Amino acid sequence: MIKFLLSAAVMGASLTISAQSFNAIYPFTAVTNTTGTTDPTPVPIATGVTFGAFSSTGVSANANAFGRFTFTGWSLGASTVAATVDTYSAYTGSVNLNQYYQVSVNPLPNYVINFNQIRFDMRRSGTGVRNYAVRSSANGYANNLPSSTVPNNPNLSVLPGDIFFWNFDATSTANDQKGSTISLSGASFQNVSSNISFRFYAWNAESNAGTFSIDSVNISGTAVFGVGVKEYSHSLNAGFKLTPNPSSGNIVNLEILDDAFTKVEMTDVTGKLVLSQSKTNEKNLNLNVSDLESGTYLVRMIGTTKVYSQKLIVLH
Repeated sequence: MIKFLLSAAVMGASLTISAQSFNAIYPFTAVTNTTGTTDPTPVPIATGVTFGAFSSTGVSANANAFGRFTFTGWSLGASTVAATVDTYSAYTGSVNLNQYYQVSVNPLPNYVINFNQIRFDMRRSGTGVRNYAVRSSANGYANNLPSSTVPNNPNLSVLPGDIFFWNFDATSTANDQKGSTISLSGASFQNVSSNISFRFYAWNAESNAGTFSIDSVNISGTAVFGVGVKEYSHSLNAGFKLTPNPSSGNIVNLEILDDAFTKVEMTDVTGKLVLSQSKTNEKNLNLNVSDLESGTYLVRMIGTTKVYSQKLIVLH
């Protein structure tokens, strides 16, 4: 009876929330002039988050260079008159909502995301776009997101309405212009529990052959685990057993007692993910701990509405 009451008390306890920061970098290393509209480079990996691949819409069918996300066919409007070429008011174009680069970010079950910012490098060809901006699905892509250049870049500026401007037509197009920064500190980008997409728009090109190129895109934030679920610690009603525990060998057996779960994760004392394994039809999973240092780890069996957890001691 005492054990049963202890078990019931533990089952009602709220889950201890843990957070893992991430910097998801897109290097576009696999992009070529035949890879089509979706970046084939492996996407970033981070605890609690899945990242989609960049894709392009409404522009050329392939990139026009290697190792960067760069396409032609953007809306025209940049001045070609020498006396006014660097004067934004002389341009006739405006954002075309049917032309953009897009990427999606999705929190895993039982996680929420607190975003920080997006930073990226930008480049144009000699007749490329002079303006660009970033929007999100949080408000149906209705407004440009807060923009700045960090650190300050004299070749770029931010116009009213959070529009980036390539300041000087004479600036070399052989090098990236660094510092384009999007702030994601607003309420719409905190405690995000569902998929969110970002679109990079560009316009005011001088010709249809002009490019808009982005590289080294860095999406940063924190994935927070444990929101909206309950945690069931080891007890008579535990969802799994670990044997041996402590373990001095290379394999730990996890016996499944509750089928209502999707995966198993193991983290070290800092919260770093060291092992992840999806659900199988087997009642026993073998966890390979041969590469882990001696110490204490937390093993979680994660479902859609609850999480079971146990400490595992590894001794080598």
